[in-house]
Amino acid sequence: MFSGATRGRKGSQNSSDSSLGPNSTDTSVLLSYNSDPNRNNLSASLGTLNNTAISHDESEDLLTASAVSRGGEFELYRRRWILLSIVFFLNYTNATMWICFAPVADTTASYFEVSLTWVNMLTVVYFVVFIPFNFVGSYMAEKWGLKPLMISSALINLLGGGLRIAGVYLFEDPATQFVVLFVGQTITAVAQSFILIQPTKLAAYWFAPNERTIANAAGTIANEVGLMIAFLATPFIVNGVAQNVTNMVVIWSLPSVIPAILCVVFVNTGSYPPIAPSASGAVASMGFQDSMSQCLRSKQFWFLMLSFGTGLAAFSTLVALLEQVLCVNGYTDTFSGIASTVSIGCGCVGAAIFGTIADCTKKFDFIYKTCYLLACFGVILFAWAATKSDNSVFILLGVGWFGFFGLVLFPIALELSVECTYPVSESASSGIVILAGQLIGIVMLVGLPLLGQDLTEKQEHIQVCAEGVGKSDLWISMLVLAAYICLIGVVTVVFFKSPDKRIKTEAAVISNSAHNC
Repeated sequence: MFSGATRGRKGSQNSSDSSLGPNSTDTSVLLSYNSDPNRNNLSASLGTLNNTAISHDESEDLLTASAVSRGGEFELYRRRWILLSIVFFLNYTNATMWICFAPVADTTASYFEVSLTWVNMLTVVYFVVFIPFNFVGSYMAEKWGLKPLMISSALINLLGGGLRIAGVYLFEDPATQFVVLFVGQTITAVAQSFILIQPTKLAAYWFAPNERTIANAAGTIANEVGLMIAFLATPFIVNGVAQNVTNMVVIWSLPSVIPAILCVVFVNTGSYPPIAPSASGAVASMGFQDSMSQCLRSKQFWFLMLSFGTGLAAFSTLVALLEQVLCVNGYTDTFSGIASTVSIGCGCVGAAIFGTIADCTKKFDFIYKTCYLLACFGVILFAWAATKSDNSVFILLGVGWFGFFGLVLFPIALELSVECTYPVSESASSGIVILAGQLIGIVMLVGLPLLGQDLTEKQEHIQVCAEGVGKSDLWISMLVLAAYICLIGVVTVVFFKSPDKRIKTEAAVISNSAHNC
């Protein structure tokens, strides 16, 4: 067996937390490795590692967390797949409620009698709310563990979905409907702040090293699957009829019941497995304040924040503004939905391929940089193709290319955030890099539409945007977006280099274990 230990618990994270594993009759899967049960424990191995494998300024004194031996073995529990499924549905349902207005932005504006700016605010509010509540979620994850984070996010998500439905069904005045809807949307945005940081923490403490990227991908790509299905189905649900917006709101809000029920039924014990799945999973992470401080002292982490934040913001902005970009050049809402579906569908395929490669090779840095640069070409192609009225093939090719190489950056960046800061709390490191994306996203979503131009005479004749809604040509906005993400791509390749702290930690522990055999 591996030389193993349970993760050190602090405060309320005592031995009772360990019950979130199989019971005495559950069969676990053991990872085999030759070892001597009398060798030095994991704490000694990590203490040695602190002065060797990852000894540089920003990692001094990080590996002093205690770990308690549990029979010299690491274990994997079948329950981890149930937990991952719940995180998947949380991300999926929250994402559909977030993005459902974007594919029919003009029709939504017409129904509620508001401007496109206010419809865009239904998307922007997710970015704004994430800023303060990300820290709340990170603190909860570190203080009380994964269980309360999952349950609270599911219930908040359900509350927000319920208010959205109440807004469109209990009131007749469009202004009142929109206000109540906006409150519900804000509450679901709070839930997202707790949801997005869950995959990294779940992967770190429940999955083996060769499963973590795929587990992270499954948890995070669920968000993109939600966007894909919402983009594909929403134009058909609304079908250009303003009154159908109410049905659309209900259809995407009701599924929030599913993860809430799953949490109540299955997340009914503690937050950690009885025995850790890996060396890093056996080590207590830093406290919340120390984690935040350590993250912000890492130069490489800042580069990751900038690069991933830009990529995440670019994707979110592109899907939010896609319908507005395309409708002025004669592309229907249905085509916009298809384009988004192609982008995210290709992204899911790319994430599965590159995620598997990353898990097998641990070449996170190389895969991240390569995919980042390749994704930039997709943005450039789309920015050019979207300015023409007869470029459907190139538009689909551009968004598909961007999705294939771009969406995998999400799970790999979350893994890199841990590699840059280990053993900082995973919820803290992942939360901060996502926060960077939200901050940059606010600037993009608010700023890029301001660069809109008046429609040309040709566009006035071919545009298919909803009547009574302000329209503008966003071709300059798309060129600025493409230029910015390409600039950051070059900066990433030149300056970012992952220190691979967690990988080196686990390699050193295995090496020490083999040496002591």
